[in-house]
Amino acid sequence: MRIKKIIFLILLLTLTIGLNFFNQAEGFKEAFFKNVQFTPKVYDGEPILINVIVKNQAVTSIFGEPKFFLTVFADNNLVYDEASQPWICPLNNEYSKKIVVSNLKGPKEYLMRIELYWLNESIAIQEDVYQFKVTIVKLFIKDWGFSSIEVQAGAEKAEELKISFKNGGNDDMLNASIKISDSANLIVTPNFKVLGNLKPEETREEIFLVSAPLGIELGIHQLTFQISYFDYRGIFYAEDFNVQVKVIKLKVKIEIYAPSTIKYKESTNLIVKLKDENNNPVINVPIKFYLNSSFLGANSTNNLGEANLIFNANFKAGSYKIQVEYSGSSIFEASTASFNLTIDKALTKIIVNAPEAGKVNEETSIKVRLIDEYNDSIGKAIVKLYADSQVLTGLTNNFGEAEFIYKPLTKGKIQVKILYEGSENYSSSYALSIVTVNPIKTSLNLITQPFLQGNEIKVKAVLKDEFKNPISNASLIFTFFVNEKPVYKETVLTNNLGEAFSKCKISSTGLIKVKVEFLGSEKFSESEASTSIYPSTAILFIAGLISAAAAATMLIYAKKIHFLKKIEGIIKNRFPSIIKGEVAKNKCIKCGSEIPKGALYCNKCGANQFPYASIQQSLTLTDLDKKVLDYIVSHGGSISVSKAIEDLGLTRESLMESIERLKKMGKLEQIE
Repeated sequence: MRIKKIIFLILLLTLTIGLNFFNQAEGFKEAFFKNVQFTPKVYDGEPILINVIVKNQAVTSIFGEPKFFLTVFADNNLVYDEASQPWICPLNNEYSKKIVVSNLKGPKEYLMRIELYWLNESIAIQEDVYQFKVTIVKLFIKDWGFSSIEVQAGAEKAEELKISFKNGGNDDMLNASIKISDSANLIVTPNFKVLGNLKPEETREEIFLVSAPLGIELGIHQLTFQISYFDYRGIFYAEDFNVQVKVIKLKVKIEIYAPSTIKYKESTNLIVKLKDENNNPVINVPIKFYLNSSFLGANSTNNLGEANLIFNANFKAGSYKIQVEYSGSSIFEASTASFNLTIDKALTKIIVNAPEAGKVNEETSIKVRLIDEYNDSIGKAIVKLYADSQVLTGLTNNFGEAEFIYKPLTKGKIQVKILYEGSENYSSSYALSIVTVNPIKTSLNLITQPFLQGNEIKVKAVLKDEFKNPISNASLIFTFFVNEKPVYKETVLTNNLGEAFSKCKISSTGLIKVKVEFLGSEKFSESEASTSIYPSTAILFIAGLISAAAAATMLIYAKKIHFLKKIEGIIKNRFPSIIKGEVAKNKCIKCGSEIPKGALYCNKCGANQFPYASIQQSLTLTDLDKKVLDYIVSHGGSISVSKAIEDLGLTRESLMESIERLKKMGKLEQIE
């Protein structure tokens, strides 16, 4: 009987639980939260108070009055549990409950969840759930920062100190302010600032001016700032923060007044002004000067804070660094300043002492003097002379002087250029001078011979300078005139003896004149010569036919040519003694008067002569000599050696030996 009763109760309980689940699924709650009251904002460290009213409208228990309990979760974390201490709420009754939740930390917002359970013996059945949010407020300053500054002791101008911070809480900071709570003997302006309300995560940056009085201890000073504010409840908070400020000596500045460029050997005054940070002169302190770290000198500042140094640029040209140094004192900080100085090359000048005139091939002295822009002599300097393709090099002495021995090569106005190419300290320069170079005088000597009408006229010109030296490779212009009208003109170069030859065949009759011109050259002056030529009935080349054998040979061969018949008549009429084998004498071909051997004109009648050769009866003509002599006579006294070799079938040596024998025997005399 007892077992049946227990089974019945279990079935009843199971049915009750099933009905309860069925009712909740359908939205019906047997017990529920009728009212929940809580504080939505709580400051960090304070408890959360929750007031709940639970109504039981359908929960009953066969084991007695129904028991209930509550649990509270914050962000799914259990923060309150009554399971061990349930309480009774009869059917159709209400139950009020006060819950205190502690130890929630801010700044944070929590999702709170209250759960209502019916404890049916040992089984907890959830009856209702209620959720809400609670903010745990916490206010504080975070991200405190400040700028690093150095404050000069005694400086009138304050330094800016920048402070930054952020509201690290999750609620407004009300009526916030910042003030200096410990100035560490520094002057901070302003010492108090109203910040107003700061929203969560709001960043503020504030600027304060900090200065230090003269005489304050140098080094690190710590300032303390206090930031105060109120929370939403009106509760006051204050936080202190420190700032480190470095106090240093009063700075000074150096102003340099000097040129950036000077010339080699030039002097300049380097002036510096020393002023403190307040723009006041720093007096009676030493200033040192350096050139590329090499000490130049020192001087003290005057009442105006000025110091100077006379700088002589006796350094090679180039770029330098001038540095000015002040070592500082117990009050003033050390300071340096520098500037770049360029030393340029000094200008130079060349003074030329040259003659106005000179002559070709004659030595001319040209003196020069090299000075700088300060009129100081420049010694041991290389100077060069350029003139008519010549380059001469000289070295100046201690007085800057150099001498050139210049021998002009050409005539005319010659530009002489003196060049100094410069050095590491001196710039280049040049000077110009004009020298009028006169040419070497020249003279022309003409030699002409009488000619037979219709034959070639031969003229020799000899060109010599004023020193009687022959001029070779000179162009001579030969012009032949008949009755003052030019009939032939050619240009011939002189040989190594200064000789030039020209010939012209003129058939017309009249006054024949030849003019030879030398137009000058780079060295020589112009010259000109002219002469008249008269026809003659004699052969120019044949000097004389002395022996009977020669006369006979000439007559035999002359008969072959009509022109030579005239020669035969002349010889028979004028030189009967020759044909007879008698010793002939030189006589004028016109008047018959005796004339000196080789005379060109008769002293008595003035007639042109043909040169007679001295007669030597003792020599005998060979067959070869006769053959050569006949050939010369047959060609009118003018032959070509190469043509004669071909015509006579001789070698050059045999022909020249025969001609030489004829000349020695007096049979021939060549006109040069």
